[in-house]
Amino acid sequence: MNEEKNKGLEIQKLDDEEFQEEITDLVNNADKIVREYEIGFKKALKEGNFLEENPYLEIIDIYDDIKKALIKRGWNNQITIYNNQIRIYKEKLEKHKKIKEIEEKKAQDKKKINFLPKVSIQAADDNLASKSKGIKLIKELEDKEFEENIDKQVDKAERMARDYGTQLKKGNFNIGCPYQEIINIYRNIRDKLHEYGWNEESLIYADQIKLYKNKLEKDFKLRDIENRKRKQKEKLEKSHRFNDNLIQESQPKISKNIKQKEIDEQFQNEIIKMVNQAENLAREYDNKLKKGDFKAKPIYPEVIKIYRKIRKNLLDKGWLDQATIYLNQINIYKQKIEKVQKLREIEVDKLKRHKEIENMHRTKIVKKKPLYDKQLEDLKQIELEKEERLDKAMSIIDDAEKQARTYELKLKARLSDFESPYDKVIEQYREGKVILLEIGWINEANHIDNTVQYYLDKKKKDDKIRSLEKKKKEKPIMQYTPSRKSSEELEKERKIILTEIENKKKKEQEIFDDIYEILNKAENISKKYTKNIFKEGILNLECPYEEVINNYREAKIRFEDKGWIREAKKLDNSIDFYRKKLEEDKKLRKDEQQKIEKTNQAILDEKFLVEKSKREKEELIKKDNDLQRNEKLQKEQFEIQKKKAFDLMDKAKEEIDQNNFNNALDLYEKSQDIFKNLNWKSGINLIRDSIELIKNKKLSYEKEQKEMERIKSNQSRLEKSLEEEIKKINETTKIENIQKEKERKLIQELKIKEEDISKNAYNLLKIGTKLIKLKKFDDAYKNYLEARKLFTRINWDREVAHINQDLLFDLNKKREQALRLEKYQKKKEKEEEELRQILNIAEEQKKELKRIKVEERRKILAKGQESLPDELEIANILIKNYRYNEVVLKLSEKLEKLKNMNKIGKIDKINTIIESLKEEAQVPLIVLYNSNFMETKEFKKSYEALDRAQKSIIQKKFMKAVSELNEAKYNLEKINIENEILVNINNTINNYRNKIGNEKNEISEETKEIKELDNLKLKIAQSRADRRKRIEELKKR
Repeated sequence: MNEEKNKGLEIQKLDDEEFQEEITDLVNNADKIVREYEIGFKKALKEGNFLEENPYLEIIDIYDDIKKALIKRGWNNQITIYNNQIRIYKEKLEKHKKIKEIEEKKAQDKKKINFLPKVSIQAADDNLASKSKGIKLIKELEDKEFEENIDKQVDKAERMARDYGTQLKKGNFNIGCPYQEIINIYRNIRDKLHEYGWNEESLIYADQIKLYKNKLEKDFKLRDIENRKRKQKEKLEKSHRFNDNLIQESQPKISKNIKQKEIDEQFQNEIIKMVNQAENLAREYDNKLKKGDFKAKPIYPEVIKIYRKIRKNLLDKGWLDQATIYLNQINIYKQKIEKVQKLREIEVDKLKRHKEIENMHRTKIVKKKPLYDKQLEDLKQIELEKEERLDKAMSIIDDAEKQARTYELKLKARLSDFESPYDKVIEQYREGKVILLEIGWINEANHIDNTVQYYLDKKKKDDKIRSLEKKKKEKPIMQYTPSRKSSEELEKERKIILTEIENKKKKEQEIFDDIYEILNKAENISKKYTKNIFKEGILNLECPYEEVINNYREAKIRFEDKGWIREAKKLDNSIDFYRKKLEEDKKLRKDEQQKIEKTNQAILDEKFLVEKSKREKEELIKKDNDLQRNEKLQKEQFEIQKKKAFDLMDKAKEEIDQNNFNNALDLYEKSQDIFKNLNWKSGINLIRDSIELIKNKKLSYEKEQKEMERIKSNQSRLEKSLEEEIKKINETTKIENIQKEKERKLIQELKIKEEDISKNAYNLLKIGTKLIKLKKFDDAYKNYLEARKLFTRINWDREVAHINQDLLFDLNKKREQALRLEKYQKKKEKEEEELRQILNIAEEQKKELKRIKVEERRKILAKGQESLPDELEIANILIKNYRYNEVVLKLSEKLEKLKNMNKIGKIDKINTIIESLKEEAQVPLIVLYNSNFMETKEFKKSYEALDRAQKSIIQKKFMKAVSELNEAKYNLEKINIENEILVNINNTINNYRNKIGNEKNEISEETKEIKELDNLKLKIAQSRADRRKRIEELKKR
């Protein structure tokens, strides 16, 4: 008996816990929906948009369902909380409607201003056709017109970019750059899309703006380089030191870069077309959903396919950052699929509810609103069963009470004439007790023990009286001599006695019926009150126990007046029982009143907190608006100042062309001050480099001027000396030899000085190249600049140009490569650390899993059914360890079991997990193929090798991944598996081999640079030899 009690209590406890969990899940889900909506709503308002759809009605429905479930459960304490929540969300709904009305008025005012001719056409059409159809058609026409306008502008911008690219490819730098105009076009498109409410499409054009901004900066740099080259070319032509070979070597590099850029642009255009196609499809489908057309074919899977294709192309190209962007888009559309699915389910539920309401009105049967899932329906069924069993127990106890009371209230001359009902009454009370224990009414069942004891005592008394009557019967009947009367007289007397007895019996029966009716009324009042307590709550009802006690007292007084003292005494126990009940009821009322006061206080506290949070939210919104305003002003100021600086730079360039270097430096310093005030680092760096170049140009110009003056002075000196020599022709040959000797010495000194300076410069270049190898780029940069200064001193312009155009360019390139490598290594270390953490978590989860299994098995024993979470937990751990094939195999086995058990919900859940694994896996999932070799060792080894390869790919260990893929392939070839699997594995192997090849190409670039340096040294040696020949020729002259 105790075991059954404990089992019943445990089941009740489990039911309560499950019910509470379901309620909390529903509340959490509602909060999440509201939170997501409010964040989106704020964002939309900031961007100047308004979200028409809101989830508040859905939330109110959820809280209504929770409230009904609590009422049915009898958890009246929690109902007030959810009433408050419903009230809050109703207020929010009203606010949203008001905001919507304001926004609609604004939109109407805008449309009146922007589309006055269209409004007149619409008005004419509305008179001809119905309003609803006309609005739909106009909306569609407007959408089409708007799309066509956007497409035209995009085509125009892309055509401009294409034409400019082809002109650059031909080497025509005289045409103006159209990128700023293209950026303005895209900005205009973005603003229009924002105004129209197509926010997702505007994000694509924001990316386009960034792309063309980068192109504009690159174009600016390219034009600067071209200007420098042009000026250097002019200078070289003037000084007759121009070398055609050097230009021929540098030109192919530029043309290659331009070709590569052209290819990249074509690739980008293709990607943009695909994105536009996907977004157009999605937009059309969204419009259908907004119109309420849920029967339309879902288009999101097709959109996901397009984005996957884009991502694959980007990965093949090696553009990993862009690929991650489109992975996010894929995830967004997956979420949209889930939302649409939920919307469809809600629509189906609405139709079902509508049908149920119609049926209810037809049949006039009140049906309760169904709860959300099967578990709640089971709970509902359990509650109904409990109620039925409670009614059964009460009816059994009532029947027992009636039998006992009718027996006790009967006028009994002899007890032996009537059968004792106490055995049956006790048996019925015990049966009622068992039912109450089964439904969890333990206190009430304990009270029944007292009642059973009470009737056992009564049975004992009744048995004693019966035994005494039996003894009396057995005694000999005393003889008496009746007086002799006539038979007629005796008959008369007998009739008179009988009529008197009958009249007396009738009166007594009437009195008894009246008293019984009073008692019955009292009992009915008590029963009705106990039943209504659970439905309506104790404080919503008046306590009837005083009335019941008064009824029992009135019945007792009537019994005493009639002389039925034994029956009157029997009522004392009932009066005492109801007095106790009255005291208990008072206590309960007091406790309930205290609870209500507490909940009211909690509600007041909650209201205060809500109001406080509202105020804080309003303050935050104000702050955000102020910040946005300030940011806008700062941006505008930034653009103005930036333009001013660039204008100064343009003036400075004009001054440089006129060789006014000091004025140019002043202008550049002014623009530098502007950039410093703006704190624009790239602008500061650009100006710093430009100032350095101008200073160098100034120095070289001054040196050139000095050199010209020196040459002129030398020429005048030589002329004078020649005149003197002509005069002294007749002098001796000895003087001529001395003069020649002096000239030779002078040339030799100049030559020695030049060689020393050039040696120092070449040594600095060598040190610079060594420092680059050691990754000391700043020191190398300094050495290169020092070398350049030395070459400018001796007027070796070709070497200066080589340093500017090749060495410094290569240095910057290698510096960027080194930074990229460093970032990559840091990222790799971070990923390895994360992997270690994941493995540690997996170990902990294994331990936790064992504990959960024990608890879950206990629950399964109580419920008598298998549970899915064990397998899902194991699958989750395997997924974290990237063992996708093993996960799919286990889940497939579980699917077969669930299909036999016909558990559709769990089957769908597992199918979604398998689908997501298919998408995430970077190696073939061979366990999905229905192969006959599933149980072979080779097959097991091959899918284990594939899982290891998956892990290696995640860790960027491509060599290892290729070897593991080859191992899997080898094992599968042994068992002669389907050719399709082998082809898939071959493709993945080739893909990762190509990636390894790309990494090797990067290494080979470094060796190429070393070769280029050697070639440079050879060229320098050749130029020296040429210079020596020229000097020797001068000597001969």
